[in-house]
Amino acid sequence: VDKVNGEVTQITTRYTVLRGSNGVEAIVPNDVLIGSVVHNETYTNPRVRLALTVQVGYASDPERAMALLVEAARRHPRVLDEPLPKAYLVRFAESGIELELGFWIADPQEGSLNIKSDIGLDIWRSFREAGIEIP
Repeated sequence: VDKVNGEVTQITTRYTVLRGSNGVEAIVPNDVLIGSVVHNETYTNPRVRLALTVQVGYASDPERAMALLVEAARRHPRVLDEPLPKAYLVRFAESGIELELGFWIADPQEGSLNIKSDIGLDIWRSFREAGIEIP
């Protein structure tokens, strides 16, 4: 709701309590819920798409980098096999080629920063081994 994200922990006649992944609770008046768009990640299906963006240097092979992105996602146990992780060339930026790795998970309640960090570190190691420069 608005910029508040979390799990509903309490509903009363006047307000709803959302507990964020950082432990902070937001007390949202029910009239705000009624008059706002509510995004529910797990209402009918717990699967959500996450994305990581990384730039590679112009001297790097973007197709090889994209393959390494996908491999890093596929190695992580929380990443779903269907739909498959996919890498995209997003744009040619000032300091490098911007790539995006998209992948799906089925357990958003376990958090997203931890899996993004794990995959990001794996990407960094793979790029270093392959000689792919991150500007």
